[in-house]
Amino acid sequence: MKHYLLITALLVFTFSACKEKENIVPGKNTTNNPTNPNPPVDNTDRTYIINGLSDITIGNKNSINIPIQLEFVGGQQKKVSLMITGLPKYCYASFSPKAGIPGFATTMSISTTLADPGSYPITLTGLSQDGKTREYNLQLTIVDKLDCDSFLPNAVTKSFTTTKKDSKTVIYSQSNMTSKYDSSTKKNVVMIDNLFMQEDSSGTPFISYNKGLYLITNCAKRTVTVPDQRIQGRRLSSTVAYKDYDMSGTGTIDPEKGTITINYYAQDQNGVGNYYTMTTSINLK
Repeated sequence: MKHYLLITALLVFTFSACKEKENIVPGKNTTNNPTNPNPPVDNTDRTYIINGLSDITIGNKNSINIPIQLEFVGGQQKKVSLMITGLPKYCYASFSPKAGIPGFATTMSISTTLADPGSYPITLTGLSQDGKTREYNLQLTIVDKLDCDSFLPNAVTKSFTTTKKDSKTVIYSQSNMTSKYDSSTKKNVVMIDNLFMQEDSSGTPFISYNKGLYLITNCAKRTVTVPDQRIQGRRLSSTVAYKDYDMSGTGTIDPEKGTITINYYAQDQNGVGNYYTMTTSINLK
């Protein structure tokens, strides 16, 4: 009987020991099952800091130069290249110099050309030659302080070319955009001088005379509007003739293509009218 009890006790002990092993929770064994077998690698370069940074506010068609310093704080010195990401369309950044070994000073330049007004999160990144990085988050605010009526005529690089609507054949190429001071509003206004208005039966053009075509420009929306207006046209021939024309139309400013395109309608005093398109190039840099 004693032998039987001893054998039973040994079996119970052995069974209990096996149950305890099975209850080992995966991951709790720090030697063979670490909680995070693939911990994130810290890729931050801590051998330097960048001084002189702050949030940036800039107007449209404007630029700003910001002196900054890469201060060496310890460790192995390595060449660092600088870049900015997160910039909106038509906003540009550069560094002079673009790279160096901390500590060194550089100038960060930000410029805008018809960018959409608003606030944008941007990131300045230093990339070390060993692949490590250091990032600084900034806020870029673009305010629409651009005087479009003064800016556009100066940005135009050549005369407009005029075609009939949906045609590629140039029928006139001497229309010019100008900015003139309006004493009644005490503001600059944009005009198109030498505007093509019509051809007579012989193919001789009528051109705006004495007064140009008045435009409403909006650089924030990148649009041009030809409000309803009546201007006089003069035939370009030895036989002078004059007609009054009713004008209207719309246009676009395209920063990517670097163009201004205006679609307009000209109707003479006899009710005869045509649609025209005129285009020119602009320098936005």
